Amino acid sequence: MKKIYIILLVTSFVISIQAQNNWLKVDAGTESSVALKADGTLWSWGGNVNGQLGNGTNANSSTPFQIGNNSDWSTMSAGPFHVFAIKNDGSLWGWGFNGNGELGSGDLDLRNCPIEIGANYNWKEVSCGYAHTMAITEGGKLWGWGYNGSGQLGNNSIISSNIPIQIDPENIYISISCGGVHTIALRSDSTLWAFGYNGNGQLGNNTLQNSLVPFLIDSTSKWSEISTGFEFSLGRKKDGTIWSWGFNGTGQLGLGNSTQQIIPTQIGNENDWISIKAGASYGFAIKSNHTLFGWGYNGAGQLGTNNTTQYLSPIQIGEETDWVYISGAKGYIYNSMIIGTHSLGLRTSSNFICTSGNNYTGQLGNNSLISSNQFNCNTGVSDITENQLSTGEIILYPNPTSSTFTVENKDLNIKSFELYDLSGKRLINIPHCQNTSLQINLESFPSGLYYAKIKTSQGISTQKIVKQ
Repeated sequence: MKKIYIILLVTSFVISIQAQNNWLKVDAGTESSVALKADGTLWSWGGNVNGQLGNGTNANSSTPFQIGNNSDWSTMSAGPFHVFAIKNDGSLWGWGFNGNGELGSGDLDLRNCPIEIGANYNWKEVSCGYAHTMAITEGGKLWGWGYNGSGQLGNNSIISSNIPIQIDPENIYISISCGGVHTIALRSDSTLWAFGYNGNGQLGNNTLQNSLVPFLIDSTSKWSEISTGFEFSLGRKKDGTIWSWGFNGTGQLGLGNSTQQIIPTQIGNENDWISIKAGASYGFAIKSNHTLFGWGYNGAGQLGTNNTTQYLSPIQIGEETDWVYISGAKGYIYNSMIIGTHSLGLRTSSNFICTSGNNYTGQLGNNSLISSNQFNCNTGVSDITENQLSTGEIILYPNPTSSTFTVENKDLNIKSFELYDLSGKRLINIPHCQNTSLQINLESFPSGLYYAKIKTSQGISTQKIVKQ
């Protein structure tokens, strides 16, 4: 049998992949990222020590990697070390760290692949905190699980739970946001409720006392959106104004000072805001003209302002007028510092994800470990480049083939194998194999030209396959 050695880069293949990068939603964990495509596929990249990439490994990835083969995902939420996502059928799936029961799986075992949670419910929304998770069913019922040492589950106790427990069953909730160790919830009547840790006023209830049950914030207001940082909270009212409360040591409240607030306080005087998002210790907001503004801690350039200057008030980021989505990193405290310093965003003029900030685990997903203090819209570009062909001696045989062929690398384990047709549609995905050889069956495929993407620890090779 004749063996054919092929190392071939095909430019048209890369272009076809780029044309399909239509991203709908992004969410930043602390050192990792997750994103949803328009085709319903879910992707992740960055740090993976706790399996938070959901790809069956604990290896970091500096490029987006599809989570499984499903194309029926509808939304997701990233915590610092765990992730949840919901499918179109209302099923809820989680993966990553589970030492506090934050996966709700009935145990404390880490998972590096998605597992279904709460199978008897039709889930609508989910939010991941530092070590707890909250979710809402289609009927507006609120559930929580994970760490509860400060009452962040809202069930009138400080007892943690590794299974979902229902919270405040008499009321209907439409949105939920988990901070570090506190939770903010929006009810169907547009009132705002908070529970959990309150040492910096992040509950907004005019005290510094924790609350073990949902506590009403400002009963006269009509709220439309909420977002929580590690120790602060943001809210947007139906009149287009935005508000903040809680810890403010790095200007994350956007009020022009660094003084904490224990009640919601308006940011500026404008009333044309359409979206808010809290990062670990910074904030973002988008206006009705789709300009982007940011404020707070910027030590890693996560605000995208082309510097590392801290801003106490909202500052416009660039001149672009097509921002549609923004996400700041979830945070946790390490050595008295709040960690979480990268950001992700979407613009209508780009098929790719815009990223800024720290990149030491590849959390920007741009095929490097180089950080950036300005938004670069290049994440999601195919990771096949001319510089990635140093992969050892990869052999494909027989080629052409009428049925099966073998992929072999005598020097290195093959980490993953993907097969595409000429349109860029992925036909085969073997995401985390650790073998020096694979057998691929093409018997059911029509005759023609295909392209394989083969990843090893030294890089990625793209190779041509001919099916007779």
